[in-house]
Amino acid sequence: MYAEATNESKSCQDVDSRLAFSSERTVKSINIFFHRDVYKVRDGTAMYVRRLSRELGRFFQVNLFVYGEAKRVYSVRCNGYTLHVVPRPRIPLLGAFLMLKGNEKLYYSLAAFSPKIYFISKRIAQAEYALCIDAYCAFMIGPLSRIEGKKFVLRPNDCHFSMGLQTFCSFFRVLGILMLFGSIVEKLVSKYAQLILVPSAETASLFERYYGVRSTVYVSPPGSEAENGNHEFSVRREIGMMEDQPLVVFLGTGDNFANQVSIRYILNRLAPFLEKEIPMTKIMIIGDKTERFRRDVKTSNVYVIGGVEEIAPYMEAADLAIAPVEIMGGVSAKIIEYLYRGLPVVATTFAAKTVNQRLGVFRTGMDSFHLAVANIIKTIQDVRILRERIRQEALATFSWKKIGFDVKTLLDSISN
Repeated sequence: MYAEATNESKSCQDVDSRLAFSSERTVKSINIFFHRDVYKVRDGTAMYVRRLSRELGRFFQVNLFVYGEAKRVYSVRCNGYTLHVVPRPRIPLLGAFLMLKGNEKLYYSLAAFSPKIYFISKRIAQAEYALCIDAYCAFMIGPLSRIEGKKFVLRPNDCHFSMGLQTFCSFFRVLGILMLFGSIVEKLVSKYAQLILVPSAETASLFERYYGVRSTVYVSPPGSEAENGNHEFSVRREIGMMEDQPLVVFLGTGDNFANQVSIRYILNRLAPFLEKEIPMTKIMIIGDKTERFRRDVKTSNVYVIGGVEEIAPYMEAADLAIAPVEIMGGVSAKIIEYLYRGLPVVATTFAAKTVNQRLGVFRTGMDSFHLAVANIIKTIQDVRILRERIRQEALATFSWKKIGFDVKTLLDSISN
């Protein structure tokens, strides 16, 4: 997941915007909109956008629009789709307000003075579908798409109302207030979306409960980029471990607040407990911007690896993965990543329910999390036998080809 943005961007080639935006209309075409640069943000949502764009490129002409730091619009040809980086519009809320009021003439008059908005509106007119990732992006694009007679699809990361309540009840009060405000936008755009793709069945139930939408909601989970095989170096040799020593892994970026809480739990409670009870066990923490936690390590059984170019060797070297997550979005992408690598996972009940009951997922509460990890480690030889079965079951559910085909089928259903 972490190396994908770098690797895929190398295959992208600059193209002439005038060629990329010919006036010829393609019937089976889709525009995907994302409010962040997918090659500068390395998280689960950005990966979902990149890979879904690639997979849909097997069935549609795909144009992916992202807001970036560029001073002008530019385009690059990628694997299966065309990426268009658009400068952030200065007046998105005003544009959205005019669309919601149905004042189409005034909106286009405004667009005449804003090449960025005009550029997007012209492109919407040439595609049958508009897929917006997250409600904030949909707030501007959605109304315009409906006025143009296009099929508008929303893919939120989670129910903002639920996330707002989670964070407000924790010590992230300000962030919780912002998310609760964002839920107003999310509820608004979900009402006129013809199709809503959510990351898990849990999120689908939240949309039904809080926003009153049901018939248009379908699950589209994130996939994984797992690649197994031989690698040039041995992780265990690198960190000085024997092959039979239990190795536990946690994967997550250090700038995510939920991951920060998890890492502090590992350093302050789990690691000291395992050092005392099962001293041969080691813990790896992998992810961009986690290096700053090295100064907080108090035990000898923790390795803060930090960001890596390729995570496959570390996943293959590990015996057990952990997800001590209490605050999160619609799906635990790290659990999917672990399962795709064939790793058994000890996860909180809260995190595990977003991927439903799966082989290899061991649920527990935070109060007994350290005990559950210790119990699995004590039977690690039996658990290792399950790795290939865990991987095969995850492949059947979370492969990108399956995810892309399922979305394509749903898009066809709303065009009939």
